[in-house]
Amino acid sequence: MAHAFSGFTVKGITRALERLGYWEQLLPTLGPAARAALEKPTLLKFHAGPAIDEVMIAVATQRGVDACAQVMEHATRDSIEGVVAPLARMYLTLKGDDPAVLFERFDDLMKATCRGITARWEQTGPGAGELAITYVEPVDPRVGHPWRGALRAVLAFCRARGTVTLAPPGADPRVVRLALRWG
Repeated sequence: MAHAFSGFTVKGITRALERLGYWEQLLPTLGPAARAALEKPTLLKFHAGPAIDEVMIAVATQRGVDACAQVMEHATRDSIEGVVAPLARMYLTLKGDDPAVLFERFDDLMKATCRGITARWEQTGPGAGELAITYVEPVDPRVGHPWRGALRAVLAFCRARGTVTLAPPGADPRVVRLALRWG
């Protein structure tokens, strides 16, 4: 079983690619499954994760890893309001406005937007921690860069300023690790 992303996430990626001016150059370079997902993202369906990974890897190849993170930051901002925001706001209201509140529950929050991907948060200090994203199958390490953008959007949602960096690949090719700092 491969991982998958919600139609809301894919629609957000499509809008971000168009808004950032990447669409025209990117689309012809993609395989049929990736093109189909972007051209007709069904909102109430989950789309094959490897096809969406192909999109993000193509952005990283053509525009660089920071552009890849930027696409997902835009996409997450767009989709967070429609899918995850009510639950996230409830967590923040009940437990305080520290971003760690959401990172501790990131696995639960992802269930609305991903399948076959889990998250584990480890607080490493005040305003710091590591989020391990684990896929059901090995992934290209470049898929960590979209997560950088998604997590920057989460920090912004919490009105926090900070940094998100991708850790070097570890022994398990299914795991992407990201270090976060804010304050």
